[in-house]
Amino acid sequence: RLLHMKDWVLALFASGFLATHFILWFSSLNYTSVVSSVVFITLQPVLVFIGTCFLSKARFSPGTIISILIAFFGIFIIGWGDAQLNKEHLFGDLLALLGTLCLTINILLGQRTRKRVSFLTYTFIVYGIASFLLILYNVFNQNDFTVHSIHVGVIILLLAIIPTFLGQIVFNYALRWLRESTVSMAVVFEPIVAAILAYSILGEKVTSFQLL
Repeated sequence: RLLHMKDWVLALFASGFLATHFILWFSSLNYTSVVSSVVFITLQPVLVFIGTCFLSKARFSPGTIISILIAFFGIFIIGWGDAQLNKEHLFGDLLALLGTLCLTINILLGQRTRKRVSFLTYTFIVYGIASFLLILYNVFNQNDFTVHSIHVGVIILLLAIIPTFLGQIVFNYALRWLRESTVSMAVVFEPIVAAILAYSILGEKVTSFQLL
């Protein structure tokens, strides 16, 4: 009841971009490797930093500019390597990059709203609306909601609980003791862990371009 109309509008847009992020990211995995997709997604802290600096009209230090250039150069190397494989991999990379842009906009909108709204209220509203939008997306595309095996059902449940629910809680609790930049940069470890898991569980090979 205490939310202003402006908060609802920002939360609605944030929900739309969050839902689109999930659609694009999961779709990218149909075309490109787990490692490439996750690397593009973890460009998000860099994009959030750039967006925050432009919105607050802050200046970039020389070290920051060098770091950003290195990050984008790494993305270019992976994109170039995937382009050598086939166009499908490059299309998957593009979907992941667009998903990252959507997540970045979601976070930037959230930063404005979170100044006036509690974490629990904001999370409930944004994830609730995003879930509803994703259901509509699946209904519109006539996707089957049936879980055809217990194994798949357990994986979906664990996907919702561990990386999404618990992951968000851990990061948000960490903000009580650490700076936003420190917490967001922890995401950079994700591609390394993803590469190890994709190799050991899914049998995906890590290319020389990805290692570089």
